[in-house]
Amino acid sequence: MMKADYGLTLIEMMISLVTVAILMMVGVPQFSEFLQQIRISVAANDLRHSMALTRAEAVRRNGKVDLVAIDNDWKNGWIITSPDRAVIMKHGPLNSDIKISAYFTDQRQHMAYNGSGHSQTGTNSKAPQSGHIQLTLGHHARIIFVNFLGHVTLCNPASDKACALVLPDTSAICTQPVQRV
Repeated sequence: MMKADYGLTLIEMMISLVTVAILMMVGVPQFSEFLQQIRISVAANDLRHSMALTRAEAVRRNGKVDLVAIDNDWKNGWIITSPDRAVIMKHGPLNSDIKISAYFTDQRQHMAYNGSGHSQTGTNSKAPQSGHIQLTLGHHARIIFVNFLGHVTLCNPASDKACALVLPDTSAICTQPVQRV
């Protein structure tokens, strides 16, 4: 009786390795792009949720609550504080390859909400704060807009028509401060 052979020949092994190598060459760059999209989305959503939490805490406490960039740079993270400077929440630093820039009416790296949920500048409780924060990673971007009432909107310039209306030239992805009313 003949004994059955189990295993692979050298030719079958080489064909398998070449197939795996080709699939890796095609798949790895696309996977890298996918990871960049996920990382920029997570960072933008974290900041947007922190703004929403700041606003909700201000309404709940019926007083001013601040969202402040650590060391005046959003890339280092941010802190939400109450009027007595108690820390409500602290977010750690962003990934080192994410670029972040902010353009607000009072030119400070700071957001504040009053007890009615409206934004205000850090220096004048009667003056509303508005502007935007832009996060970029490679050629991916997310922009967080804050209007004069304190409403926060997150958009993706690559796919959101509303974002393109505010930023007509998305190839430059917001190199100048944008005012949104």
